[in-house]
Formats: sequence, C-alpha cells, structure tokens
Amino acid sequence: MSKGLALTRAPSKDNNELIFFIEDSNGDAIRIKQTVEKVIGKQVRVTIDAPGNVKILRGEQLLD
Repeated sequence: MSKGLALTRAPSKDNNELIFFIEDSNGDAIRIKQTVEKVIGKQVRVTIDAPGNVKILRGEQLLD
C-alpha cells in the first residue's frame, strides 16, 4: 500500500525547509531535508538532502 503526503506552503524566505523522517524496514528513522532554494517565474529549484546510504532518484530515472 502506498502512502503519500501533500503540503502547501506560503512563499517565504524564512520558511523554505521541510524535514521528513521516513522509517526504513528495520524501524529506523531516516532524516530527509527538502529545501526550496529559488523560485523564478514558474520554476522552483528544490534540493533534497539525505544520508549517504539513501539513493534519491527522480521517477523518470526509474523508467530508463
């Protein structure tokens, strides 16, 4: 079963980070930080920080 989360945030220079804790199969929490770096017109630059042992892939990378 898939679980999801949708968040809406007002634009703010002081409110640009989201911290997620995702539980792995061992029950350990993995800290993931998402930061909105820049908004230019209709484009948003987002960075995602995770521990070195966590692989982060965009969906289209899984389809190749």
